[in-house]
Amino acid sequence: MWKSNIQISLVDTQAEALPEAGLPNSRSPRGSKTRLTPTEQLLELGFDERDIKKALRAFDDDVDRAADFLFDEKESVAANTRSRGGNAI
Repeated sequence: MWKSNIQISLVDTQAEALPEAGLPNSRSPRGSKTRLTPTEQLLELGFDERDIKKALRAFDDDVDRAADFLFDEKESVAANTRSRGGNAI
């Protein structure tokens, strides 16, 4: 019987080039350790800066909770607009 001692190792060469955590930082080169501020992260998702500041203040700068709130608000406004026969935002 023929046995092989070949081992294959797959190395993720991209892992070192990615930011540590959080949303991608399109303003800095890949591999940069610079992170976006909570406001910048939410701006990149398309929210209005005034609404972002209110949401972050309400949720003690918790980006995830602020984003959930902002998405829920956007959906709620769109649903109310549709129910009145208007166009959604």
